[in-house]
Amino acid sequence: MHRRQETSFFFRAPFPSLPTTTKVQKHPKKPAQAGFLGFLRWRGRARLCSTFPRPDWHSMQFSSSERETFFELIKWRRDVRHFRRDPVPEDMVQALKTAMDHAPSVGNARPWRIFSVESQAKRKAVHHIFTEANQAAAQIYDGARASQYHALKLEGIETAPVQLAVFTDTAPAEGHGLGRQSMASTLEQSTAMAVQNLNLAARSFGLGAGMVSVLDPQAMEQLFEVPPSWRFTLYLCIGWPCTEDDTPLLHRNGWQENRETFWRRA
Repeated sequence: MHRRQETSFFFRAPFPSLPTTTKVQKHPKKPAQAGFLGFLRWRGRARLCSTFPRPDWHSMQFSSSERETFFELIKWRRDVRHFRRDPVPEDMVQALKTAMDHAPSVGNARPWRIFSVESQAKRKAVHHIFTEANQAAAQIYDGARASQYHALKLEGIETAPVQLAVFTDTAPAEGHGLGRQSMASTLEQSTAMAVQNLNLAARSFGLGAGMVSVLDPQAMEQLFEVPPSWRFTLYLCIGWPCTEDDTPLLHRNGWQENRETFWRRA
């Protein structure tokens, strides 16, 4: 069992440091990270400002260029599967953690529990769990769809320099049960919002992130020896993408095109 840290639920599995001599190539059109992190810091303060006015706070206003940058981040956030092996600087990893911690959560419980998976043995074990789950998932397809499924790359475990196993505590002491009595799923929804913050922050650095969901939850919980109240939520591969595109891969390769979503007045 990994020891809980005093101020964070971001765990680290021992693993030799990645080489620091590799030159990291930044994305040539990298947006300003400070502007995006500013969005995160101000998220959620509007309600507090109306109740507890603070004359020393700056106005929660953003310029048109800052808004444009924010929407560009959203547009360019892609689920990445192909990574270069260049290491990600530790300060960037810590910035991703900070981005998660700025996310909203039910009862301010912050139920996400993160393992930074750096052990090669642990990564191989995760990849083995993926392989078994992927073979089982492929059984529901046949014909051309089966061939198309096998051609998909659904994980980047073998190459991504940063990998995070994300769990949700379904019974956190934090929050004192507020807001989740009738909808317990709000805890995992809170974790999902924190992961989206991480995704956008990663994009601001020119990093890509890919969610691996073809994994057996119980096998992952056993592998990381988590407490009984923790549920496996997802696995993230993070690193420098081999290619850039503002169109989802599954749309480009014909698996599922983008379609209009439901949004109606009621």
